[in-house]
Amino acid sequence: MMMILMISVISHGQHLVLLLNGTRNMIKAMSQKDKLALEYTAVIDEENKTWKGSAIIPIDYFPPEVAKINAYAIHGSGECRQYEALYPATTGFDTPDFHRLQFFKDFNFKALFTETWKQPKSIYWTASRNEPNTLYS
Repeated sequence: MMMILMISVISHGQHLVLLLNGTRNMIKAMSQKDKLALEYTAVIDEENKTWKGSAIIPIDYFPPEVAKINAYAIHGSGECRQYEALYPATTGFDTPDFHRLQFFKDFNFKALFTETWKQPKSIYWTASRNEPNTLYS
């Protein structure tokens, strides 16, 4: 089963953090109301019709041995809505779906740190690998 950290950020400052055990199997949700929320800020540039967000993601939120990544964006609403992906789905899909894990690409998470860095054990991923809907160690 693939352990997944999914983070959604919105231009008006809202955000959602999900910990998943495989596709669509949520085991923990954290929002701005939780003690586990992100440090997240967003600034809207009305003149240029753009926005920028910045988040500090605690290392504990990342599952052990991160190896895959993808990123998505949704722009507009209604019939004008557009979907983008860093690694988009290939042909054969009529609707967007951020949970198509087969389109995630390899990512060397450890390359972001020094050579001697070791990922600390996370309190959010500490339960048995054999238990469904729980966090891992």
